[in-house]
Amino acid sequence: MATCPTCSSVVPVAIDQPTAPTIPSIPQASDLPSALAAIQALSITHNIMHGSNSKSPQHQNQGQDKNQTPNKKPKVGRFQELTAQRVTAKVKVYSKQDKDTFVEYKQINGMTFKDTITGETWNWSRGGE
Repeated sequence: MATCPTCSSVVPVAIDQPTAPTIPSIPQASDLPSALAAIQALSITHNIMHGSNSKSPQHQNQGQDKNQTPNKKPKVGRFQELTAQRVTAKVKVYSKQDKDTFVEYKQINGMTFKDTITGETWNWSRGGE
């Protein structure tokens, strides 16, 4: 039987470990007061897990007019649809029971997206028709 190598050295420095967050228990809701308590506990848990607190800018702006936004540009996704290049068609779907009854809708058959970082375009089209 083979033996494993062992190390007998001791590290004299204590390694600091972060403590786990204290999360409230979620009570079972059976009536309005217990439902409100459960919602409050879930809200606290969410704030603990995601680092939200009452001093964050998200919470400081509560109660203010939504139209008064700071001079920040809205976050734009990496891919944006070029809506002028969207290909659509009107489609009628008839009822099997009554041929005079139908639903008409606008079906998207093609879309073009642009990568805002590289400038590349990505085309999608409905296949198999």
